[in-house]
Amino acid sequence: MFGPLLRRSRVLVPARAFYEWSPAKQAFLFGRPGGGLIYMAGLAFPGSPLGSFVILTRDAAGAPARVHPRMPVMFDSPELQSAWLRQDSLAPYLLRLPDQTEYSLIAG
Repeated sequence: MFGPLLRRSRVLVPARAFYEWSPAKQAFLFGRPGGGLIYMAGLAFPGSPLGSFVILTRDAAGAPARVHPRMPVMFDSPELQSAWLRQDSLAPYLLRLPDQTEYSLIAG
């Protein structure tokens, strides 16, 4: 389903934080320990009237893994962000890279 979008419609979704939900339906907000933006990997749906997109997920790591088994795919370095947006052949590989960024619980 996402194959054509992965080849042509990759985007980065900037945010200050992201939510994960526990099995008990409690929201937990995660962000970078010092603040700052995070960049989530996404796929845009071209031609959609509202600019629709989907944020891609991976197995959770670090603090988010204690709340939920999945978390957004995020690219911390400008090099990875650029590769995600511009290197078609690298996109599938980039989705499998381990997330090395530290995220801390902001609220929950």
